[in-house]
Amino acid sequence: MPLKKIILSKEMPKEECGVAAIYSEKENISNALYLAMMGVQHRGELGCGMAVLNESEINAHKDIGLVSDVFQPSILSNLKGSKGLGHTRYATSSKGFETKEYAIKKLQPMIGESKLEKFAIAFNGTLTNYNTLRRNLSNHCFETYTDTEVIKNLIINERENDKSLEQALKNSYEKMQGAYSLIALDSKGIIYALRDGHGFKPLSIGNLQNNEGYIICSETRGMDFINAEFKRDILPGELVKIENNEIISHQLTPKKKSLCVFEYVYFASIDSIIEGVTVNDARVRLGKQLLKESPLSIPENEKDDWRIIGVPDTGMPSATAYSNESGIKIRIGMSRNRYYQTRTFINGDVEQRKKAANLNSQKYAIVPSAIKGKNIILIDDSLVRGTTTKNNIARLKKAGAKQVHVKLTFPPITSPCYMGTDFPTHAELIAHDKSLEELCREIGADSVQFISIKGLISAIKGSKKKTKIDYANHGLCLACINNDYSCPVEDELKTN
Repeated sequence: MPLKKIILSKEMPKEECGVAAIYSEKENISNALYLAMMGVQHRGELGCGMAVLNESEINAHKDIGLVSDVFQPSILSNLKGSKGLGHTRYATSSKGFETKEYAIKKLQPMIGESKLEKFAIAFNGTLTNYNTLRRNLSNHCFETYTDTEVIKNLIINERENDKSLEQALKNSYEKMQGAYSLIALDSKGIIYALRDGHGFKPLSIGNLQNNEGYIICSETRGMDFINAEFKRDILPGELVKIENNEIISHQLTPKKKSLCVFEYVYFASIDSIIEGVTVNDARVRLGKQLLKESPLSIPENEKDDWRIIGVPDTGMPSATAYSNESGIKIRIGMSRNRYYQTRTFINGDVEQRKKAANLNSQKYAIVPSAIKGKNIILIDDSLVRGTTTKNNIARLKKAGAKQVHVKLTFPPITSPCYMGTDFPTHAELIAHDKSLEELCREIGADSVQFISIKGLISAIKGSKKKTKIDYANHGLCLACINNDYSCPVEDELKTN
């Protein structure tokens, strides 16, 4: 019987994963950690894991699947303890197919063991000097090609001279380059959280109910799921230590904010708050900015011939705002298939692989009655590879749309991302070497409008208070649209 394999979709951009940690002095936290992981499920749907400290023993469970499938009550009942880490994973490092057994090895949290004690780590991001670090750890046997295993072995090396996990993290931080948020747990029940020096990936800390402990999470949404109270964002270059129900902060390097701008446009949930900005509010402002940059010249008596369609789910806040500002009616013309899966277990024969790949065309259902005989303004978050957009336009026109005009709340993506988003080559980016006219022909659109870089920054950073925007020091990573990378990237990473 052939091994089960996983198809990894390369259609839409994928974030690396979501992390969550809970520290409590009073109660078993596995159920609360489960809910927090549900809150960041959208950041990783391939697999998940949990590590919980029971007395001095770290017990872990991880498997392929959604949190609700992997952590049945019988599993959670065996993960007792008052401190723990959780992780939800997307795959950005894999190419094509991999066995289920190997995929499970790559899941987190990962457990490390030095001569001092066991520890657990969970990681969201990418090391841009991965190859250099791995070569320098040739004394270790590796089971995977993941950044997390490199970090685990780097920490083990640092602990060989009887260093604490805290000191090992500090020393490892000096060696690691890239974009990441990291959480760790040792056998003494101390939890750590570390954010890279540029703050590419979001990470926040909050208070549990009745001040009985703390939660650390990729997004505030995870806190909301357990009625925890947001306290603050962990700063770039900050190591947070939670011990004896107290927070101890170490600022390892000066703060240099360069948060991934895609968090606001695509990755983060609309109800999350990142760096003081509610994601939904940012997307609403992006929709308004699109209209501001390219006002419509449609006579009032012809507006009923037009409809605005937002691509679910990330395009909907912007589409609604665009409709409200323009006076053109918005309709639900596309509906997301809630049971669509971007990754499917299949046997390894060619025909089944083709069937799994064809599922991508069923991601959205088209509502013909909202489309037929109308000119469509299709509002989406971004254009990466163009496969989904091209398919959507063809299906809208098949349903009777006269014209389809695409408007995007993100500028043209022309440079690879080496910081954890899975478009690492120029060849994958449809806008890399095409004019607007060529893009229109390629995807079948009647016109394409991208928001400007300045408009993007203004919409994300703007507020009702009309605060002045510092466009030179905006604190956002825009490397995929301006080719300006905030940290060094190995040549090997660029070529691989």
